[in-house]
Amino acid sequence: MAICPHCQTQLTNSLEPCPTGDGYYSVEEKVYRENPDDALMGWPVAGRFVVNGLVGRGTMAKVYRAHQLGVERDVALKLFSRDSLIEKNLPQSDREAAIQMAKDRFVQEAKVLAKLQHPNCVTLYDFGALAQDDYLFIAMELIQGVSLRTAANRRLKYEPILEIAQQVLLALREAHGVGIVHRDLKPENIILSVRPGGDEQVVKVVDFGIARMIGASVDGQTMVGTLFGTPAYMSPEQCRGDTSDVGPHSDIYSLGCILYELLCGKLPFSANSPQEMIHKHIHEEAPDVIVRAGIRAPIEFVDFIARCLKKDPAQRFRDAQEALVALNELSISETSTAEHMRRTAVQGSSLKSVKVMGPKDMVRGDVLEAPRLDAIPDIDPSPMVTNVVKQQSSAGSGSVLQTQADVSMSPTKPKRQFSTMTLVMAGMVIIALICVMVLVLVFSQIA
Repeated sequence: MAICPHCQTQLTNSLEPCPTGDGYYSVEEKVYRENPDDALMGWPVAGRFVVNGLVGRGTMAKVYRAHQLGVERDVALKLFSRDSLIEKNLPQSDREAAIQMAKDRFVQEAKVLAKLQHPNCVTLYDFGALAQDDYLFIAMELIQGVSLRTAANRRLKYEPILEIAQQVLLALREAHGVGIVHRDLKPENIILSVRPGGDEQVVKVVDFGIARMIGASVDGQTMVGTLFGTPAYMSPEQCRGDTSDVGPHSDIYSLGCILYELLCGKLPFSANSPQEMIHKHIHEEAPDVIVRAGIRAPIEFVDFIARCLKKDPAQRFRDAQEALVALNELSISETSTAEHMRRTAVQGSSLKSVKVMGPKDMVRGDVLEAPRLDAIPDIDPSPMVTNVVKQQSSAGSGSVLQTQADVSMSPTKPKRQFSTMTLVMAGMVIIALICVMVLVLVFSQIA
């Protein structure tokens, strides 16, 4: 059954205009019961996007599931309050100018984001303002999949990690090519999805440029005292709040943090507060890459991550194109199956052959998540990370970093049921018994 969220009129199907003529559309009754106080539920935003579900909310925006009338497709609709786009506590005399600047910035950045046309990027369909410009919205491609955060809890092997990195870099290359810096790259903004009409899994990077849309002014200056990004994955220049130094190399640093976490089972830096995390990103060198138990990676991949995490942007890869070239060369160098098996003890697989999403994953809003996320154990890196053992081939080109735990996972010969000493002693006992029996027989004949 469906219901009009405004007047509670019962209808047979969802997305039907309410017969009372109140302008609302029907939504599934379950959706309405979950969001009874949301005035946008069932309303056609901008006259064409009928809101029929809440996907998520944050401090600055809400994300709805909506149906676009006319073209009849589902979209992700992100709504920003205009007050969230400007600095708080501004004098009234400055508010109107700040609001107008925020709107101009939003429109400018949305036009740039609309240029992204790549399979690994989320497509922006439309944008605009509503309700006397109190809200700004962007309508985007609705993605179904699992976040990299969820997939990481399933302990990905080396090959899926490599392919995910390559596809993320393809998305970043597209963005960097048109002057867009993500600024908030993290596992939650990387979705593992499936190509329409097939079963080939594809990586989608979401929220490109959102940080700039809601934070930096048109001339590139940041609002005073504001940092953009997630502290665990922010580059040193972002942590310093100097947007003049933020560029494609900043996304490379964030990707390095993500790959470090996937490979090691923990973040490069641990902290008890965002301030402490920011301080470490600025002042402390990234620790050595020590892979978690159950996975091996070529030393070249370890070096790739280490370069991404350099404090000095000039020592990192310049942009996604340069990083992608280096990563592709690493991938091409592993053409021999035998060589690959020697270099990676625990075999992973590409996204084309191994399902990162499981059969129990189901649709929840715009992402597919496991029915019970608590059933997926979080990675506890403390018992996994041990001293590094470096194994080097005779040619010296196949070095891998592995943990002591990896060594213990190598196949071992089955234990013998009896030891050699036990067998010797048993044989001596048998010989002694035979001798006794012979002596008894001899004496019995003499008697």
